[in-house]
Amino acid sequence: MRERLLFLLVGCVALVGCEDERLGVVEGELVFDEVVDFQDVQVGIEATRRLTIRNEGGGVVSVAKIDRDASISGARYAFEAPSAGFEIRGGTAHELTLKFRPFEAMDEPAETVLTLQTDDGPRTLTLKGRGVESGLIVTPNPVDFGTVLIDAVETIEVTITNALPQPTPIFARVSGGIIEVDITSGTGRFDVQATPTSDGSLGTLEPGASMTLPVRYFPQEVSGSRGDRGRFVLSNCGFDLCDVDVVLLGLATDSALRCTPASIDFGAINPQSTRTLTATCENIATETVRVQRLSLDLFSAREFTVALPQVTDVASGESFDVEITFAPTMATLSSGAPAMGTVLVEATTLGGDPLLPIEIAVLGRAGGPKVDVTPLRLDFGLVALGTTHTKRLLVTNTGFDPLVVADVDADTAGTSAFSVSTTSFTLPVGGAQVVEAIFDPQIEGDVASSIVFDTNDLANPTPTVEVTGTGVALPPCVYTVTPPEVRFGQVPLSETPVRGFAIENTGTDACLLSDLDLLPSSSPAPASFTLVDGPLAQRMLMPGDIVNVPVRYAPSRIGTDTATVGFYISDPVDSNPTVRLFGQGEPLLQVACPAPVTTAVGTPVTLTATGQVVGANITGYTWTITSAPTGGQGTPNQWTPDPPTAATEQFLPLLVGTYDLRVDVLDDVNRSSSCVTRVTAEGEGLTTTLHWNGSGDVDLHVHNQVTTSPWFDALNDCYYSNRNPIWDATYGQGLGANPQLDFDNTFANGPENIRISTPVLNQPYTVGVHNYSGAAGRLATIELYCGGVTTPTQVFVSNPLSGTAGGDCTINDFWRVATVTFVTPSTCVITPIDTYGPSAAACTSF
Repeated sequence: MRERLLFLLVGCVALVGCEDERLGVVEGELVFDEVVDFQDVQVGIEATRRLTIRNEGGGVVSVAKIDRDASISGARYAFEAPSAGFEIRGGTAHELTLKFRPFEAMDEPAETVLTLQTDDGPRTLTLKGRGVESGLIVTPNPVDFGTVLIDAVETIEVTITNALPQPTPIFARVSGGIIEVDITSGTGRFDVQATPTSDGSLGTLEPGASMTLPVRYFPQEVSGSRGDRGRFVLSNCGFDLCDVDVVLLGLATDSALRCTPASIDFGAINPQSTRTLTATCENIATETVRVQRLSLDLFSAREFTVALPQVTDVASGESFDVEITFAPTMATLSSGAPAMGTVLVEATTLGGDPLLPIEIAVLGRAGGPKVDVTPLRLDFGLVALGTTHTKRLLVTNTGFDPLVVADVDADTAGTSAFSVSTTSFTLPVGGAQVVEAIFDPQIEGDVASSIVFDTNDLANPTPTVEVTGTGVALPPCVYTVTPPEVRFGQVPLSETPVRGFAIENTGTDACLLSDLDLLPSSSPAPASFTLVDGPLAQRMLMPGDIVNVPVRYAPSRIGTDTATVGFYISDPVDSNPTVRLFGQGEPLLQVACPAPVTTAVGTPVTLTATGQVVGANITGYTWTITSAPTGGQGTPNQWTPDPPTAATEQFLPLLVGTYDLRVDVLDDVNRSSSCVTRVTAEGEGLTTTLHWNGSGDVDLHVHNQVTTSPWFDALNDCYYSNRNPIWDATYGQGLGANPQLDFDNTFANGPENIRISTPVLNQPYTVGVHNYSGAAGRLATIELYCGGVTTPTQVFVSNPLSGTAGGDCTINDFWRVATVTFVTPSTCVITPIDTYGPSAAACTSF
């Protein structure tokens, strides 16, 4: 903005009157820009502007002085301007030199006001400017060389661009004639390929111009997680404010490959199944490497296999997949221990220098659920519009853990023609579930989709059933089923009677009849019913036509049998009728079980089963435990004779609790009969039982009242190395007041069991638990039984056990659980201790 100011010289012009005293004065006119904007100025650089003030009149203009506001400078910036006055004759100009230097970057411009005190009043001049970061743009910054193999050299070109509106010099710090690079961490080396002058000058850049500096990285040895770090400094002025740190990063490696994930947990997989998982290995170095071999180390479980990928040379940034397969066996399941291994990925440089192998840890266990869906394809055939056709899918769990079906997507193609009866359920081991699939055609023509089950079977998580059907336009039909159910009554096991039912079209239009068959059932009962003429696929039933369906019943066991025949018929009212079948098998072979018995824990009982058969011969007996206390199946010396295949068996219950036993009797025409009895084992004196929740060797200790040094005493501590100590010489081993460790479990879960049938009264027994080896993180459970009880008198659960050593005198946890003092032969006082210390301490004192 410009303004004009007229200055009048006193005097009158002779040709005119002088009534106005200013008449005839010679004018002065002061003209200048009232705002000087330095715009963006780099921090540390001083910007200069020259302001021209012109007098465009004929008289003299006098400026007595220039007043400067207090805001002319501060901590963030400084403006400079003269303060002295001056005169400007008409037709001439005066120049003011103005300066601005910012000390830091600003979001908003700084501003100050100068006041020119003229002889015709004050005039103001505003100065503005904004500080900005360095006008040197360095790319890339930081300079990241990535991961570089040891003894290799990597070069990156760094570009320096002048973003200022004026030329600027470029300087670097030099030492010995080369650009100085500071190493801030690591052992690697960086250098800058440039030749500066003695004062560090690299030249001058015009506005917008660039120069490049090659920077090299020399990795020396594998460094820590920070890698190698350095920096060099560039500047475009003589102040530190102008310094630009160029950060240098590099990571030395002797492996080049990085595989993710670094460990793979296959979870629980059935012995009948396999699961393949993939690790992706990427070349994170800057040079191409050659993959030589994939293998499992010598200590890896044989259940793992690894396939060599179809790739040898891997360029920087490229990756390849490593497929690892886990195939557990029944031996894996029986061991109860997880399978572990290590996959080795071996590579070299292109020159043949070996690189450090990469390890991928693998873990898996045998078990888990196993889903089976049958059938895997459903063809509903022709279905009349306005009716629905229902078919059954049988979902079974043949694995070793509960099967969870979290969701069922009944119509993945989104046809709106398919649905299912349930979308989520859980099956126990050996359980089965019938899922009804329903076809409801909306239009004429073929329809196809699929049903997908979302399960926790890691080997087969999403079994899929393909479904198809065809909608047709048909008039509704009317029919009857006679009788509505078929009852065979009681049938000896040797007979196979035939009965049946009839389907009659009682209407005036044809009926579409299809898929007549026995429906799948979730019951594990044997298939005792069969359709004599087999399933009926599809046919048109004309008015008055009758279809006879004969059914044969061949009972294979004693008891009630049921089944269901289903079919589709084109009746909108009831298009999926069912006919129930009933029969009762009468025995030809039977067995009588011994009566339930109660015994003291650790005392064997004799059991005798009596089999009877008509028209055949008994060929054998088989005893099995159908339920038992935790850990109670498979304890030592459980059956005599063993295996338990005799009519008379001696059964030894070593754990307190209830045992349900089943005996099956077989004959020579492959018939069987069974019965169930129960053995209840009551506590006697002191019974101490230990369990834990996984793999590892955990030991149970019961110490008498004698203070010993160490705890692990050959006389006074009952444990794995001293199973039958003599604490009272009037009794034999394991009798009376002498304890007995029934079994030492060294691999997983327990149990371990110590019994004292006649505890000494008013003397404390101390119970301890030792993480002998491999049980870090496990929770141990102690059950204490006092007297003739069948449930624990008190239960203790440990903290997660610590320690990864093995043996008696180690840093592994030794848990002092409680003391038990008997006040009568069947009652006790239990005093918790619940302290933990290293087992090495137990080797020095009780």
